[in-house]
Amino acid sequence: MSIIKKGPWTPSPNDAINLATLRWYALTIERLLIEIYSTNREKLPGLQHLLDEELRRLYAYSQSSEVRDDDECPPGQTMCPDGLCAPSCDPFES
Repeated sequence: MSIIKKGPWTPSPNDAINLATLRWYALTIERLLIEIYSTNREKLPGLQHLLDEELRRLYAYSQSSEVRDDDECPPGQTMCPDGLCAPSCDPFES
C-alpha cells in the first residue's frame, strides 16, 4: 500500500456544482426518511438500522491511505483526527 502526499488544497470550478449535487442527495434522503416515518412509524427501527449501516459504509469509504495535512483542507476547515476536513472537529471522535 503506497502513501500519497498531496499538495495544498486548491479550488476547482466544479466544486460548487459537485457540492450542490451532494446536498441534493442528502436532502432527498432526509425527505424520504420523513415521508416513510410519517406514513408508518413502525418502520423507525428499520430506518435506523438502514442509516446505521450506510453511515458505517460511508465512513469506511472516507478512510484512505493518503497522508493529509491541514493545508490540504479548504479555507476555514481543519484536518480532524478521522482524516476528514471539517469546519470543526467533533470533540467526541478520535
